[in-house]
Amino acid sequence: MRFPATCVPATTSFLWAVSAFLLPAGAQSPRPSAGLTFVDPMRLATASLVDSNSRTVHTWTTSARGIASYLDRKGNVLRVVKNSFSFGGTVERLALDGTRLWKYSPPFGNQHHDIHELPNGNILMAVTHDVSKASAIALGRDPKTVPEIVSAERIIEVKPTGPTTGSIVWEWRVMDHLVQDFDSKKPNFGPVAQHPQRIDVNYPRSIGGLWQHLNGIDYNPQLDQVVLSCRNWSECWVIDHSTTTTQARGTTGGKSGKGGDLLYRWGNPAAYKTAGTQQLHSQHDVNWIWPGYPGAGNLICFNNKRGLLLKLGDASAVTEFAPPIDHNGNYSRAVGKAFGPAAPAWEYLAAKPTDFYSAVVSSAVRLVNGNTLVCSGTQDHVFELGASNKIVWQATVPMPFKARRYERTLWASDEKVSATSGGRIDFDLMAGTAWANQVYIMLGSASGTKPGINVGPFTIPLNLDVYLLSSLQSPLLPKSIGKLDATGNAQAGFVLPASIGLPFLGLTLNHAHVLLDSGLALRRASNAVPVTIVK
Repeated sequence: MRFPATCVPATTSFLWAVSAFLLPAGAQSPRPSAGLTFVDPMRLATASLVDSNSRTVHTWTTSARGIASYLDRKGNVLRVVKNSFSFGGTVERLALDGTRLWKYSPPFGNQHHDIHELPNGNILMAVTHDVSKASAIALGRDPKTVPEIVSAERIIEVKPTGPTTGSIVWEWRVMDHLVQDFDSKKPNFGPVAQHPQRIDVNYPRSIGGLWQHLNGIDYNPQLDQVVLSCRNWSECWVIDHSTTTTQARGTTGGKSGKGGDLLYRWGNPAAYKTAGTQQLHSQHDVNWIWPGYPGAGNLICFNNKRGLLLKLGDASAVTEFAPPIDHNGNYSRAVGKAFGPAAPAWEYLAAKPTDFYSAVVSSAVRLVNGNTLVCSGTQDHVFELGASNKIVWQATVPMPFKARRYERTLWASDEKVSATSGGRIDFDLMAGTAWANQVYIMLGSASGTKPGINVGPFTIPLNLDVYLLSSLQSPLLPKSIGKLDATGNAQAGFVLPASIGLPFLGLTLNHAHVLLDSGLALRRASNAVPVTIVK
């Protein structure tokens, strides 16, 4: 299948701080950022990698349609799958060849919308937490405004333990952090405006389906904080992930000392009865901008109904904002005032605002060159905004929930090989059609990936050693040199004969490929993939 062309926060680490200073929001490139764009259309049971020419270079055929979908650090697909629950229900991991590696559904509630894989391999998931009408009223909800069942939210962290199992190692729940000013005889009574760290039981006045409707999750490893996109509040919430589950249910503990209370919220001060301008409306996909990227440490999201706030009609925006955070990861707010900033740091609307509009789904993420990858879901449009907010790349994709760009061009079928029985690991090279018929060379290193080998503007992520120097002649690397095909793809491999690996038990060999032009000059270096020799 072809998709045709249609035309982390800064102050908590030195790197983030320097990035934010040197690379301000709005620094953009006239050229597309390198890499392959990953999409998982909601209207199709397929997920695909799309190259710089808007051509599909790889497709996963899936058993069910997906919602949020990503590539994990090994290049596998990690996705939310729609089952009987319309917003999701199951999380699965698929290998490059489509083999299901993991499938998990929580033992309670319904998993929905978004997920996020943590550096330790655990996965954050949004899960419903059903509350009865009687329980909601007992917590201070106005009886006139509550349905029979209120679907509140919880965030769980799941450690995969087997092909279909997982252990919940951390949990945060909305229902533990409430405030209400409706009934003085009920729990958590107090002035809502004086408790912005808590969630108003009586907001919004009308509840339908999901109460909060959390549709986006992201994680900041420097801060150990989680940001949530709360669609029905038109807000982004930040919570402390450094807590234990017990601390997350209270108001103390964790790095912040505030337990599971909200550390920061932005987008709609009316949600905590505070004066201020509403900046977000029904937004999706809030995420931190990474270190080294223009705007590092800021948050960015797809602002679905921004046009209504600006009196522009049905128009969407991409909104980037800079949280008021100090070097300890604390957020400042003047007493009685709304959380800042007062306005976005950067924002994109189309020249004719109503030309860019998706009332639901959609995403936005900053790229390393300063451009922004945007997915306007209901318009079937994924595009990259470059210098002067010009579209420098685009593709038509049937109703994607979100899109992501990855610089990965090399995959391995496994990361381990037996020293005793030997075996073969297949390498898939996928550079894209712009690199069709180019010469590739597979290289290996037994001494790691850093600092790597610098060749002009490129860094080969392998260290120089005997294995690297012998790569072209090594029987361990058949097809170590060749040409990419017309789609920019090729296959190579690593072959370990039985028994000869025993002296190297425990050794990790890293592999990467380089691409050469017709004059045999280095044009590109891939990511590295490891192969460990095990018993």
